[in-house]
Amino acid sequence: MKIPALYVSGYPATETASATHAWTEVFMPDHGWQPIDPTHNCQPGETYVKIAVGRDYADVAPVRGTYKGTTKRTMEVSVRIEPLLG
Repeated sequence: MKIPALYVSGYPATETASATHAWTEVFMPDHGWQPIDPTHNCQPGETYVKIAVGRDYADVAPVRGTYKGTTKRTMEVSVRIEPLLG
């Protein structure tokens, strides 16, 4: 369809963001880049935190690399999102 689009990775700003979320942005000539979240059927706004943009998940993967060691290792991630006071 020749509509420029971006893959966006980030977090929906809930009290506890436990996993990344992805949505898209499409370029509309008269409106600029417009976000679309097909998973939640909405337009992302101030309650979404954009971390990275790319062509697809491979461009914005939060963790990339190779681990060499025991299989008894685990990884934990937590994100705390707070509004800026302005």
